[in-house]
Amino acid sequence: MRDLIITTLIMKTKMKKNVWIFFLIFFVFNYSTLVADTFILSSVKEAQTLSEATEKPILLIFGAESCRFCSILKNDLGHALKKDVDNFIVCYIDIKSEPALKEQLKITSVPNSRIIEGGKVKSSMVGYKQDDYKKWLQNAK
Repeated sequence: MRDLIITTLIMKTKMKKNVWIFFLIFFVFNYSTLVADTFILSSVKEAQTLSEATEKPILLIFGAESCRFCSILKNDLGHALKKDVDNFIVCYIDIKSEPALKEQLKITSVPNSRIIEGGKVKSSMVGYKQDDYKKWLQNAK
């Protein structure tokens, strides 16, 4: 009987966490875009919340509409880099929409990518060349 109670409690706890993650993702969908199968957030706060819930690091990318390499990178997130970004919460920020964050992180050129884990920058990369970016992501795991 005791084992049945413990198993039931564990299942309820797991279910609550899964339900919480589902509602979180549903809510966050309003602040995101979908490139192929890759869910890309556009809010740092929502990325932090989802990162804490899923225990995945954040891939924070700063870009600009006028940046050709930023557009290529954003498109590749759902295609060529799909397998590499599955282990991250992906957040793409247009530097014009977050000037305070741009100043705080000293973003001077785009694309500018950061991997954030536990609230701290673990690794960063400026620019985009597909092969170099793939290697960088794989080394950051």
